[in-house]
Amino acid sequence: MANDARHVVVLGIDGLRPDLVTESNMPHLAALAKDGTWNRRHTTVFPSETRGALTALATGATAQVNGVAGNQFYVRGTSPDQVFTETTHDWWAADERLAGNLVKAPSISEVLHQAGRPFAVVTSSGPGALPALNWKGQQRGQTGFNVRHPQIGYPHSFAARAHRSLKIPAGGTSADGPMTAFRVFEREVWPYDKPAASILWCTEVDSVSHLHGLQSSQLLAEMRACDDVIGELRAWRDAQPERDSITLFIVSDHGHVTIGGTVNVADALCQA
Repeated sequence: MANDARHVVVLGIDGLRPDLVTESNMPHLAALAKDGTWNRRHTTVFPSETRGALTALATGATAQVNGVAGNQFYVRGTSPDQVFTETTHDWWAADERLAGNLVKAPSISEVLHQAGRPFAVVTSSGPGALPALNWKGQQRGQTGFNVRHPQIGYPHSFAARAHRSLKIPAGGTSADGPMTAFRVFEREVWPYDKPAASILWCTEVDSVSHLHGLQSSQLLAEMRACDDVIGELRAWRDAQPERDSITLFIVSDHGHVTIGGTVNVADALCQA
């Protein structure tokens, strides 16, 4: 690898609202923003659902171009059944049904593969997150691992090594997912491949927001756990000989709305 090679590490925090990022809630992220650049006009895709947003992140294209319109969607002119993206099986079944055209835009996985540069994705998210971020990466010999679903990992030699090195249970880790994902990257990905681009994706903030709400103590605890990972990631970067060539991005796929009630859309339409 050339000495002037650049490296990008993206840490994604699923469902993190930017207005919740304060020095008291997430001191490491606040400090990173102060020392770097905060993009206050960055917006997500519509509909703002995780796997549609992750596909947009991986391809740099909206759903109208990349073909993945959300967590589940219909494709006009094909089977009347919905396309689901919850599991890896859903992705492959949908791609087969769509004659290999589920994801229609080139992705970072494809571009880096063509350039002969390594790419890695490590997640603590649901099983559908890894194919969204690195669709067909296994076929390209790239690196992928899900600490919550460790059966989803490739290549097998790396996945077996990471599984045993970090003592990840066969059923996946149920706690400390973000930090475990970072440790997999730190110990088992970077020393071996030094990827041109790496994505670490953590779902815990999103999960507790759905379960407990935006003002919950559970949400604050998960935000701080992710903030601890940001502190570790920054310290890791600063300790590397390549530190001047490593760029860190902290991103989210969407936020959560604050609501005071619900609306029955069918009833509202009938009344109108």
